[in-house]
Amino acid sequence: MCRWGRFHEDSIGILRFFGILSTATFFAVCPLTAQVDDRQLVRNVGFEGNEYLNDFTLSISIATSESGWWVRTWPARALPFGPFGTKRYLNETELRRDVLRILLLYRRSGFFESQVDTLVTRSNGIVNVKFSITEGEPVRVSSVQVQGLEDVIPTAQIESILPLKVGDPFDRLRMLISGDSILSVLREQGRPYAQVFRNFDEDRPARTARVMYEVLPGPHVTIDSISVIGANRVGEQVIRRVLRIEPGDAFSQSALARSQVELYRLGLHDFVDVSLADTLPPDDGSGVVVNVQVSEAPLHRLRGGGGGGTFDCLRTLASWSVGNFLGGGRIFDVNARLSKIGTAQIPACETDDRGSGRDDLNYSVTSSLRFPYVFSSRTSASLAVVGERRSEFNAYVRRSLGGSASLTRQTSLGIPITLSYSLSGGNTRADAATSCAVLNVCRPEDFNRLQQTRVQSTLGLQLLRDRSNSPIDPTQGSRATIEIRAATVSNPRAQFFKGIAEFASYHPIGQSGVFAWRVRASMTFAADFEIVPIEERFYLGGANSVRGFRQNELGPVVYAAASEEVSRPPNDVGDIFVQDSIDNLRPDVSPIGGDRAYVANIEYRHPLPVFSGRLVGAVFVDAGQIFSPAAETDSDLGDLRVTPGAGIRLLTPLGPMRVDLAYNGYDVLVGRLFVERETDLVRYPFPFPPEANRRLLTRLRFSFSVGQAF
Repeated sequence: MCRWGRFHEDSIGILRFFGILSTATFFAVCPLTAQVDDRQLVRNVGFEGNEYLNDFTLSISIATSESGWWVRTWPARALPFGPFGTKRYLNETELRRDVLRILLLYRRSGFFESQVDTLVTRSNGIVNVKFSITEGEPVRVSSVQVQGLEDVIPTAQIESILPLKVGDPFDRLRMLISGDSILSVLREQGRPYAQVFRNFDEDRPARTARVMYEVLPGPHVTIDSISVIGANRVGEQVIRRVLRIEPGDAFSQSALARSQVELYRLGLHDFVDVSLADTLPPDDGSGVVVNVQVSEAPLHRLRGGGGGGTFDCLRTLASWSVGNFLGGGRIFDVNARLSKIGTAQIPACETDDRGSGRDDLNYSVTSSLRFPYVFSSRTSASLAVVGERRSEFNAYVRRSLGGSASLTRQTSLGIPITLSYSLSGGNTRADAATSCAVLNVCRPEDFNRLQQTRVQSTLGLQLLRDRSNSPIDPTQGSRATIEIRAATVSNPRAQFFKGIAEFASYHPIGQSGVFAWRVRASMTFAADFEIVPIEERFYLGGANSVRGFRQNELGPVVYAAASEEVSRPPNDVGDIFVQDSIDNLRPDVSPIGGDRAYVANIEYRHPLPVFSGRLVGAVFVDAGQIFSPAAETDSDLGDLRVTPGAGIRLLTPLGPMRVDLAYNGYDVLVGRLFVERETDLVRYPFPFPPEANRRLLTRLRFSFSVGQAF
């Protein structure tokens, strides 16, 4: 009884304690909740009056920032998932500090008379903030002096490369960068221990500043020895062969950087560092030690991937590589690729009109052996064996088995030159109508002989100058390619010459936009001006060329129909057909390609305010044309086809996934119509189709692919 009473009293005490705690919590939370409800959402942050510093520089220098696009934009903020966007609230203290931050930024840039005011608009818990800036007259650089280099580098040459010039606002950041520019020049000329002391004399009332650089060039040194650290399975001799430096060479910072790039290019290391062993100059003032530190990557690698596209449908690839194969840094690779998986089952995939095997599975198996250096460290080589089946949409199917050998020379200009030789045996299958139109082979027995296996050997030369900042999604720089191929005398029926030149350039616009453009010209011709093989002709149209046309359907085409699809008058076996059957005919289209092709593209890409900038919008204009001697009329550059469009890209680690919608304002292509009979092909004597107008919806072209168009 006593124990129960004590328990009862304890229980009452515990209940009283929780009651008091709950009451205190309620009254404590109420003001906090009210405080949360009183927070003001920042919708927009803007700047006006700023000229020297752009909006992006100012926005990343302050604490106040606007909310995410889903939150601040109508009608997106009214959608169910709008509240899940990034919300940012106004902090009055940070807003006042932002004024000081902007003032400090301008003073660092030489604008000591600048003034900053804020305009804050409040309505229903929403705040719009605008910073009004009066820059004023800056302190300008009246002179730039560089002392200590009179006997090393001409003063005029140094002053020409400095970012800070006479007459510029006295920007402290540019002053520091100019000092680093002097150091870079000296290190490139064999003086890694140079020092630069920066001084300035500022007269604010006169708004002038004198900038002085006192340079201690340090000794001119050479590379005394090279120490390799971390080489275990890959021997030191492999690393030393690839380096662009040797004992006895004059020190060069760019040579160290190129050596580091070449070691990464081997594909055998996860980490590479090439740098000086000592931070102090040598006692004798002549020789230095360079440390090459590496961390080796796994020698056996297995990779796989998959994707999809409008015409390749589902595709997958796998590779297996063995590093340092048989020593010497060699790499043995086996690559396999499958495409056009599920073409007939997936509605989004384009199917071949003819159904002549071009929708079947495509495959490619390549086994290669790469040599990192041959003859010298600047020359590499590779041997490969390739077996493949590939189809060009609505054009042809090619099966081949062969091998190739190539030599690549890294030139001093940073432009690799590749010389290659290939030997293969295979056959090419095309529609009878295409063979008749292009090769003038119209009888079945001749057509069958044309598709027999033939041997072909080619010599190739390629020059590549890549100055872009990314191989899969470049945003600045340029890329130029020249490729020449020539068939040798192994098969007199397949001798040809082929040349392709392409240039693409990428320019940043604003803080995140990219303006890109590309031009490409291609030409091929046969020896003795005979017919070029079908698989060596050019085809345009599709996701990577002129997006307003279906794959390969820009340029000359022919139409093909079966004999039972076309009616003829009774007892007639010639080329007279009943017109009604022609008017209602839906023949298959076959592009015949051309001997010359020209393409030009311009595109502007900009991140959309969703998914943290990983969704990118694009607008583009494509132009191009195929020219062929087999065309009915002689074409010129006035016949270029121009198609505008827009699209979106989703940025992924494998590259941007791209969806484009282009508008084709041109009528249906007029071409020759062939009717297939058992013994030969009969040509319809008039242009086809009779009515070439196109409805509005059929003028839109949709394409899906992975990777940028160029």
